[in-house]
Amino acid sequence: DNTMVVGLGQTREWFRYHTLLRDLLRHELLATDPGSLPRLHGVAAEWLRAHGEPIEAMHHAVAAGNWSLMARILVTSAAPLVVTVQRSNLVDVLEEAAKRTDLMSRPDLLVCAAVLHYFHRDLPALADDISAARLLMADRTRWSDAATEDGTEIILELLTVALGRSAGDMPIVAAACLAALRLLDDAGDDELPAAPAYRALATGNLGVARYWEADLNGAEQSFASAHDDVERAGREVVA
Repeated sequence: DNTMVVGLGQTREWFRYHTLLRDLLRHELLATDPGSLPRLHGVAAEWLRAHGEPIEAMHHAVAAGNWSLMARILVTSAAPLVVTVQRSNLVDVLEEAAKRTDLMSRPDLLVCAAVLHYFHRDLPALADDISAARLLMADRTRWSDAATEDGTEIILELLTVALGRSAGDMPIVAAACLAALRLLDDAGDDELPAAPAYRALATGNLGVARYWEADLNGAEQSFASAHDDVERAGREVVA
């Protein structure tokens, strides 16, 4: 008897508890062990991240108040979604985080603020976020994990690309793209699920810069690489 579960989507491959049962279980948990909620949200966040659902994972990390986990999911998995049709969902969870914690306190959290300012096209604030994050990174001697550090550095370069394009400064665009690609080569893809999408963004923008610098052969090579990177990413990465 499946009365208390509800199938999701047309294929019914995913299921959830009926809202009445879910509310009953949630009430029982709050009554008997409310202190376990952050831990359970953290477990859910890790599971969703590992199964390719970074935005839902970030929602649970925010609910847990685990800002290190939220930032790690953003920089290793979710950030490229800001240039896809999922951008609004990503921004919703970042704006919820901004209401609950100080995004200016650490470089990985500053990236969260920077992605928000990029989405809202607040370029002066974006430039300030990038500068502040780099200053904090210069003083930071310890990170929770290497993937968070690598992802943070890569995103800062790609956001610099966005600033360069907005100003029409193609040398800045090319330099930031090449820096991002070097970081990606050093980082590897195992702990950085967003790496193919990051590569697609870097190589595509490098092609634009080379085109405007009249390096047509270089532009063609970059665009061909970007096409391959988009295929590896498994989703559209350009808005």
